[in-house]
Amino acid sequence: MKFCANLSFMFTEHEDLLDRYKEAASAGFKGVECAFPYDIAKEVLAATKDKHGLEQVLLNAEPGENLGHGGRKGEEEKFMSSLTKSLEYCSALGTKKLHIMAGKKIE
Repeated sequence: MKFCANLSFMFTEHEDLLDRYKEAASAGFKGVECAFPYDIAKEVLAATKDKHGLEQVLLNAEPGENLGHGGRKGEEEKFMSSLTKSLEYCSALGTKKLHIMAGKKIE
């Protein structure tokens, strides 16, 4: 069985997501995932991941204001924009798994 560190929930004593990559590697993890890294340039994330010898196993799609657009009628363009950005991050990080965010229910 393989485990990866979810950097959105682990090593939170470090505010900076980039520091959490180092901590995950120091703890012996080989793979990491994180929910929403989109406020950090993909090139910086990739360099940090590589520096610490980690595999980026999973990302969540860029969520926008409503935790996604995948299931929200009328937000098809926002969904495609989110998907494009998310796939760019996946490509830069070598990530093969992307969790599509459906979004909050429209009341």
